[in-house]
Amino acid sequence: MSDLLRDLWYFAATSAELKRGKMFRREILGEPVLLGRDEEGKAFAMRDICPHRAVPLSAGRIVAENGVQTVECPYHGWRFGTQDGVCKVIPTLLSDQPYEVDRIRVRRFPTYEANGIVMAFVSADPRSNEEPPPAPQFDLGDFREPKFVIHRIFAATMDNAVVGLMDPAHVPYVHNQWWWRPPSAGKRSNKNSSSRASAVGRSSVTRRAAIRLPIACSSAATSRLKSRACYRAFAGKWSRTKSRDSSR
Repeated sequence: MSDLLRDLWYFAATSAELKRGKMFRREILGEPVLLGRDEEGKAFAMRDICPHRAVPLSAGRIVAENGVQTVECPYHGWRFGTQDGVCKVIPTLLSDQPYEVDRIRVRRFPTYEANGIVMAFVSADPRSNEEPPPAPQFDLGDFREPKFVIHRIFAATMDNAVVGLMDPAHVPYVHNQWWWRPPSAGKRSNKNSSSRASAVGRSSVTRRAAIRLPIACSSAATSRLKSRACYRAFAGKWSRTKSRDSSR
């Protein structure tokens, strides 16, 4: 992975995903990252590989060691601080063995939590212990947490995903059919815009929309729709599109 994508803050999880005393694995820039929230309520992120035998730390548990929150490896019980990644305990060491366990550490990813979002900083230098630059501030005012979250894993590289599906600049030019527009926007009567969207969309955009939107409507969000006509329209469009594709 290019270093151009590193030394940056990345969205890691929503605050709601990180339950107190729980942790899970996620991949960021090809790195296995352990995300969790310790028993003191602090979010943390570290490399999800124990430096001893390369066992995923996400299979372990969060325990307190002399008042310090740690992640315990499920293989040999080594414990690493949630906030610094430093090894705190090696259970098999005897009291007369003067080994400095704090020389061992797991890579730590600094975290920042605000507005219901947890961000992680991915440094280009995996051994860096320097403080990262300040996390971005979005000036969201009274916004406290996301009300609606869409999660999807793209079977594509980051570049292709951004160009093909996460490009907001194309929305007003391509997605101006009525099913893409919120009711508050009203109907669009611009014939040029409609014909342009129709020409661009019939071969690919409409087909993708027909595939994606019925699935979205069949989720929990369906209960919030004030009219079932929306879903019926999507389903009808999907049926017509599917029939047209199968006849080719």
